[in-house]
Amino acid sequence: MKKDKIIFLDMDGVLVDLLSQIESYFGLPKGKLYKTKNPGNIHLDVVMTEKDFWGKFDRINFWASLPKYPWSDDLVHHCINKEDFGYKTIILTSPSKTALNSATGKLMWLKKHYPFFISANEVIITNNKDSLAGAGRILIDDTLKKCFGFLDSGGKSILFPQPYNKNTVMDEGGDFFKPKNIKEVFKIIKGLK
Repeated sequence: MKKDKIIFLDMDGVLVDLLSQIESYFGLPKGKLYKTKNPGNIHLDVVMTEKDFWGKFDRINFWASLPKYPWSDDLVHHCINKEDFGYKTIILTSPSKTALNSATGKLMWLKKHYPFFISANEVIITNNKDSLAGAGRILIDDTLKKCFGFLDSGGKSILFPQPYNKNTVMDEGGDFFKPKNIKEVFKIIKGLK
């Protein structure tokens, strides 16, 4: 069975500025929430359990009111324009493991900013992004682990550039792309056939 050509677009760290809101909550300067010892993932410098940390953000309104990045509209536009080449765009986001209201908040955020994804039923919320990988499928995500999982399962992945993954030692090649900025992301998407 042939799978559809799909661009899977992550929310947090790609379309939605989650990090600045968390830094603001803790009164931290920009870039002080994560460590860079193990680049590719966010590592919290705040001393508390992961459950306690994410529990502070277990409010629907927190997730629904997160700011949109300045490039989000352009990124969505670039992805949707690939329909001429047979690609459809689906939002693929992970719920917080302990902030159970995050999924509802994320759907409310999408309804406000990109309602066409909701009305077209093109939103998937799962922690198992790699289960959707396959030929002709590409994931745009800011988390190295999720990009690798998708890649290992037969898809392509673009590691969306963020300060916490810029020092990732994995070089791009084959079906893995590591752009340095948003313009390079647009160029990769534009080149998809």
